[in-house]
Amino acid sequence: NTTEKRPVRLESGAWQITGLYLAESSNTITITALDHLGHSTVKNLVIERSVPERTQVVVSSVPELKNAISSLESNREILIMDGTYNISAMLMVGGRFENSSTISNVVIRSQSGNREAVVLKGTGMYTPGNANVMFLFRNIVDFTLADLTIKEVFYHPIQVQGEQGGNRPCFKNLHIIDAGEQFIKVTRSTAEQLFCNRGIVETCLFEFTTHAKHWPSWGYYTDAVDVLGGDGWIIRDNTFFNIRAPHDGISPDGIAGAVILMWHECKNTIVERNRFMECDMGIQFGNPAGDGIDHDGGIIRNNFFHRTGEGDVAISLNHASNIKVLHNTIMHHNTFPWTMEYRYQAENGEPAGEFLANLTDGPIVSRDNAVALVQDNLTSAVPQWFTNAGQGDLHLVRGAPPIDQVPASAIAADDIDGEPRLAGIPADIGADECQTFNPDMDKDLDVDGRDIALMILSGPGVAEHIEAMSRAFGL
Repeated sequence: NTTEKRPVRLESGAWQITGLYLAESSNTITITALDHLGHSTVKNLVIERSVPERTQVVVSSVPELKNAISSLESNREILIMDGTYNISAMLMVGGRFENSSTISNVVIRSQSGNREAVVLKGTGMYTPGNANVMFLFRNIVDFTLADLTIKEVFYHPIQVQGEQGGNRPCFKNLHIIDAGEQFIKVTRSTAEQLFCNRGIVETCLFEFTTHAKHWPSWGYYTDAVDVLGGDGWIIRDNTFFNIRAPHDGISPDGIAGAVILMWHECKNTIVERNRFMECDMGIQFGNPAGDGIDHDGGIIRNNFFHRTGEGDVAISLNHASNIKVLHNTIMHHNTFPWTMEYRYQAENGEPAGEFLANLTDGPIVSRDNAVALVQDNLTSAVPQWFTNAGQGDLHLVRGAPPIDQVPASAIAADDIDGEPRLAGIPADIGADECQTFNPDMDKDLDVDGRDIALMILSGPGVAEHIEAMSRAFGL
């Protein structure tokens, strides 16, 4: 089921939907039409995306893995058996040369599906060698790397070269630990208009065991996901932990780079349902040193940000336009003067975007003449509103002030846990929709008389159900 949400346009009696990514096999697409009263009509479409069957190759040693990768062809799946693999030379996936033919429909994953059971270990974050980049992808499209632990790499555990034909990657259920620079680095060639687009990073865990490495010339030069010039990337359902400088009073001053950095004219990035725990800086769309429009279009929604140590902002827009930042929850416990920012007016004066229904414990700030719509945010959050703010559990407790305060948004129709925000019912500010009872009992994404009848027939909990229904109908 796709979790990408976007408005659709009705023209000449036909729905027009463009640029929607389809996963392998079955995709369920739900189209919801709302009238001026908030009543909805729902249409579900099932679209199949078929791919050729892949031939499986099982490997159980480093030489077997290297051989499987060096002889890789389209429609191939490499299954790595459980164990620890010491990688001393770069694994180049795809054609080695500029004129190499492009391969596609490739998967590399653990055989067991347990990412902790297959560990690919580099030479060390501080020890250079022949595996400074562990996986280098080039001349390859529609490929997946999944269900692995990758650790202790001098530069990048993963690099995709868009300028050498790397495109449409999927990184899923990876545990990546201790990278000397960027954990996932994606490059491009602007001159030749060669980019890596439509990437997916989902259900991964990124972390430093202690803290980022300091480079004498570059400082703490790291990001978890760093994409240059990509269009249509989706980064969802990941956890980012401890992406930060040491801040110990002994090591050099400075902060780590943003956990997610989308820059050099990226477009249409979606970042949703992620958890940022004890990270110096969260999401950066566009670079302060950029110019023109460094990031155009995109959505940042339904993310948790938690930090108790010093650092910088959770979300920063720079030379950006048309970004929607909505329903995020940020608790930085007064470790920086503000929590979100928009900087540097984009080319031709376009607004940076919209900040809507975000819950933070600090201000949202305009800098360097940037403009944006800032509406229905609550910037005075306190720990008592959350299940366990000290440990980063930012789900709302019942009765918290952010509950039922803003109109539901079709662009954020569900919350960080996938629970719905129903049309016509006030939604909660922040990433969590606190629901003790869902009044949409027939699950048609509308609350009407049929739901009242089902509520009456449901028996126990009628008083709570009536309270929820009264809220739904504004009684």
